[in-house]
Amino acid sequence: MAWKGDAQQYQAFLDRHDLGFLQHLRDDTGEIFSSFGIRYQPGWVFIDDDGSMELSPGSLSEEELQQRIEDLLAT
Repeated sequence: MAWKGDAQQYQAFLDRHDLGFLQHLRDDTGEIFSSFGIRYQPGWVFIDDDGSMELSPGSLSEEELQQRIEDLLAT
Protein backbone atom coordinates (compact mmCIF):
# COMPACT_ATOMS: atom_id res chain seq x y z
CA MET A 1 0.00 0.00 0.00
CA ALA A 2 1.34 3.41 -0.90
CA TRP A 3 0.30 6.71 0.58
CA LYS A 4 0.81 10.29 -0.45
CA GLY A 5 -0.04 12.65 2.34
CA ASP A 6 0.36 13.52 5.97
CA ALA A 7 2.26 10.96 8.09
CA GLN A 8 -0.24 11.14 10.96
CA GLN A 9 -3.19 10.54 8.63
CA TYR A 10 -1.28 7.64 7.10
CA GLN A 11 -0.70 5.96 10.46
CA ALA A 12 -4.28 6.61 11.57
CA PHE A 13 -5.57 4.93 8.40
CA LEU A 14 -3.37 1.87 8.98
CA ASP A 15 -4.43 1.64 12.62
CA ARG A 16 -8.13 2.18 11.89
CA HIS A 17 -8.20 -0.59 9.29
CA ASP A 18 -5.80 -2.94 11.12
CA LEU A 19 -3.46 -3.06 8.11
CA GLY A 20 -0.21 -3.54 10.00
CA PHE A 21 0.29 -6.99 8.45
CA LEU A 22 0.65 -5.55 4.90
CA GLN A 23 3.82 -4.07 3.46
CA HIS A 24 3.55 -0.26 3.28
CA LEU A 25 5.42 2.66 1.78
CA ARG A 26 4.89 6.38 1.63
CA ASP A 27 4.85 8.07 -1.77
CA ASP A 28 5.56 11.67 -0.87
CA THR A 29 6.34 12.70 -4.44
CA GLY A 30 3.53 10.76 -6.14
CA GLU A 31 6.03 8.94 -8.35
CA ILE A 32 4.81 5.47 -7.37
CA PHE A 33 1.17 6.39 -7.84
CA SER A 34 1.97 7.77 -11.30
CA SER A 35 3.89 4.65 -12.31
CA PHE A 36 0.71 2.61 -11.71
CA GLY A 37 -1.53 5.11 -13.48
CA ILE A 38 -3.18 6.38 -10.30
CA ARG A 39 -3.90 10.07 -10.74
CA TYR A 40 -5.63 10.75 -7.42
CA GLN A 41 -6.35 9.26 -4.02
CA PRO A 42 -7.95 7.05 -3.10
CA GLY A 43 -6.63 4.47 -5.47
CA TRP A 44 -5.43 0.94 -4.97
CA VAL A 45 -3.07 -1.39 -6.79
CA PHE A 46 -3.24 -5.01 -5.68
CA ILE A 47 -0.22 -7.13 -6.60
CA ASP A 48 -0.22 -10.87 -6.05
CA ASP A 49 2.75 -13.21 -5.61
CA ASP A 50 3.25 -13.76 -9.34
CA GLY A 51 3.37 -10.01 -9.99
CA SER A 52 -0.09 -9.72 -11.51
CA MET A 53 -1.59 -6.32 -10.79
CA GLU A 54 -5.13 -5.06 -10.49
CA LEU A 55 -5.75 -1.32 -10.48
CA SER A 56 -8.75 -0.10 -8.51
CA PRO A 57 -9.16 3.67 -8.82
CA GLY A 58 -11.43 5.28 -6.28
CA SER A 59 -12.50 4.26 -2.84
CA LEU A 60 -13.33 0.81 -1.53
CA SER A 61 -15.70 0.01 1.28
CA GLU A 62 -14.27 -1.72 4.30
CA GLU A 63 -15.87 -4.96 3.11
CA GLU A 64 -14.44 -4.60 -0.40
CA LEU A 65 -10.95 -3.92 0.95
CA GLN A 66 -11.17 -6.88 3.33
CA GLN A 67 -12.29 -9.16 0.49
CA ARG A 68 -9.42 -8.04 -1.78
CA ILE A 69 -6.91 -8.66 1.01
CA GLU A 70 -8.38 -12.10 1.75
CA ASP A 71 -8.26 -12.97 -1.94
CA LEU A 72 -4.59 -12.00 -2.16
CA LEU A 73 -3.66 -13.89 0.97
CA ALA A 74 -5.40 -17.01 -0.39
CA THR A 75 -3.13 -17.13 -3.47
